[in-house]
Amino acid sequence: MYGIVKNHKGHIEIFSKPAKGTTVSVLLPASEKRIDEDDTEFEIIPGEGSILVVDDEEEVLNVIKDQLTSIGYTVFLAEDGIKALEIYRQYKRQINIVLLDMIMPKVTGKETFFALRKLNPDLKVILISGFSKSDEAIELMEKGAEDFIQKPISLPELSQRISQILNKSI
Repeated sequence: MYGIVKNHKGHIEIFSKPAKGTTVSVLLPASEKRIDEDDTEFEIIPGEGSILVVDDEEEVLNVIKDQLTSIGYTVFLAEDGIKALEIYRQYKRQINIVLLDMIMPKVTGKETFFALRKLNPDLKVILISGFSKSDEAIELMEKGAEDFIQKPISLPELSQRISQILNKSI
């Protein structure tokens, strides 16, 4: 969450009083961008197949799993790159696409990407991050990653991006 707030040039304030509780405020600057009605209307596209979601934040894993299973996908979860490689080795014939967090402890998103690509050079990978697209993400897209989505991820946008990538390979 901190990364998302900082990326949007905001900040977090925390006020705490013993025996009274804590108040956390997320402050973001107002946007001057005009929102067109057409930009806010995204259709949720149901799908089928299996997706491996790799993220070190348990809440993110659970939200994405709930979203994707609700529209028809089977979802495997990995909390780090090591677990992602174990799961992919075991279920590689089933997994159609990987959602890969860029910033993780133990094994980074970049290291995980290259290790997965060694196992399957044609594997479809969507990079995800709470930060805007970094030089590292651009490098991975040049090396074959299919897409980049900045967190937080909406289900309509996610469903459309996954559908486009899976249908492109048919």
